[in-house]
Amino acid sequence: MSAGSGTRFAEGLRAFDAFLDIYRTTCLEEGGPLARKVAKKLDRRPPARLSVPARKQPVAAHLPTLNKLGIPETAPFLGAIAELSARLPWERSTKAGRPMPGFDRGHCYCTLVGPNCWVPMDDLYVGLYIQAPNVFYPAHQHAAEELYFTLAGTGDWAKGPRDPKPKHFVPMPPGVFIRHKPWQPHAMETHGEPLLAIWAWVGELDGGFGWS
Repeated sequence: MSAGSGTRFAEGLRAFDAFLDIYRTTCLEEGGPLARKVAKKLDRRPPARLSVPARKQPVAAHLPTLNKLGIPETAPFLGAIAELSARLPWERSTKAGRPMPGFDRGHCYCTLVGPNCWVPMDDLYVGLYIQAPNVFYPAHQHAAEELYFTLAGTGDWAKGPRDPKPKHFVPMPPGVFIRHKPWQPHAMETHGEPLLAIWAWVGELDGGFGWS
């Protein structure tokens, strides 16, 4: 490793550790019981290793726009993500199971904490999620308990009932925690702007997943 690449690697580690520290503190100070559970798990995280190579997805091109759609409270997160953007291992969900062109092409996510991730842990997933403008994420549910923290962009969120497009959507601005209980149906929809959020899973990480 050259001196220049070594310096960039060290800077990436510092940016990622800063990101996780800010997230942990925010969970402790502003989140509910699930957020505090996530924070306690992060307290005992092993050192980051940035071992998963970067992967590109077209939807991640919205990051520069999203950096302008945050609020002062989420600016530290967005700054850290901007520093890490060239390293992030983006992918698209493989759980579609049915043709959904709008959603399939309109989202991407990365997993940063979890098995075989930058921070290897067996009982916690933490990552980032981007949804492009004017995209509907159909109602779905899973065994893991889920926590979102919105960073930039305003989307409409709904919880249950088991309906492909629930009727009771609520706009959620940046800086909001959103909890989904195990097997609780939920959906998201964006309109004129993209959405960026941190997501976390606890509980049955390898449990089932299904569409409503």
